[in-house]
Amino acid sequence: PNAQRKLILWMLKYRRTVTLAVLADGLGEAPEQTQTVLEPLVKQGLIRAMTVGDNERYKLRFGRIQNSRLSKDIWQTLDKKIDE
Repeated sequence: PNAQRKLILWMLKYRRTVTLAVLADGLGEAPEQTQTVLEPLVKQGLIRAMTVGDNERYKLRFGRIQNSRLSKDIWQTLDKKIDE
């Protein structure tokens, strides 16, 4: 969705760990609206949520995301077909 893309692009541009308030301000949105967009990205593992002192902060995760078992099986099958 467009709102998720906007949030990720903003975080890519500034490349830092941010609070919800800073992120919402940077996007020009209410914190509640930003939180709604942010939550699915955290659940997907694209953004890391961490507690620093009393504040929750967010950071983009650049590592590889674990794929489902189905995905691995598909790639293994395709590799076998290519090798045949």
